[in-house]
Amino acid sequence: MVKLTSAVIFSWQQISCQVQTLNLSHNNFFGTIPKTIGGMKNMESLEFSKNKFCGEIPQSMSLLTFLGYLNLSYNNFDRKIPIATQLQSFNASSYIGNPKLCGAPLNNCTKEEENPKTATHPQRLKMMTL
Repeated sequence: MVKLTSAVIFSWQQISCQVQTLNLSHNNFFGTIPKTIGGMKNMESLEFSKNKFCGEIPQSMSLLTFLGYLNLSYNNFDRKIPIATQLQSFNASSYIGNPKLCGAPLNNCTKEEENPKTATHPQRLKMMTL
């Protein structure tokens, strides 16, 4: 099995500004989406479904103003979907299958889901007050 990280996939950032369609679905790619993805200004269709991508969806994806199709479903993305008209214009099916992902168009986020590193855990708080 060949394992490629997103860093390898996006190492060709300098020539990718002309890419309009990118389909990496149904692979075992893992890692995070690099923040530089927002530089792919001509992107019209982005399909990353059914992989093992993780972490936050970069805010820079809101710069993909020509994006008409997005599918990030069935990965391991977490936290809140960045607030940007572009990213909220897609329906929930673009994001399903990421149990720790929240925000419009999915359900609202709890404090822990928005920022798991700084959220107060109720169980820990209860133990501290006993």
